[in-house]
Amino acid sequence: MNIKKNTFAIVIILLIALTGCQSQYMRSGNIYLQHKQPTKALHEFQMELKTNPNNVEATKKIADIHFNNEEYLQSFNMYEKALNISKKTNVHNKKFIDEIKKFKEASWVRIYKKATTAFKNDDFDTALKDIKPLENLGLKLDKVYQLESIIYLKKKNDDKAII
Repeated sequence: MNIKKNTFAIVIILLIALTGCQSQYMRSGNIYLQHKQPTKALHEFQMELKTNPNNVEATKKIADIHFNNEEYLQSFNMYEKALNISKKTNVHNKKFIDEIKKFKEASWVRIYKKATTAFKNDDFDTALKDIKPLENLGLKLDKVYQLESIIYLKKKNDDKAII
């Protein structure tokens, strides 16, 4: 009888070691990512966050999916959330946090570039629409205010131009 209990315990330990301690949602999401199905992966990671809202890995993966889909505002917000979870739970190492910070910055840079491209094409309404989220994110960047002011000047809306 002891041999059966010991064998069972060893099998359970091996299964945990081989599959990790990840939830079904995390495993499924990672498999979908490996098979280049980000929409399905996104759903799985979102389900993970419903059951475990402090899962920094799931949060970062959602941010990565948004980033890869060029949904930079969503990626920025999710990277910010991942950083907050990481600080609160003290779960991950410096390299992981630095990676999140790098992608968070890349998200707002891409938003800014999108706005400047629209501006260069004289599409001021689109440029303004694209630049507004940066202001709403609380980024106090001179570049953002400068571009926004120039857009308003080009649109002959001097009242809103901050110089």
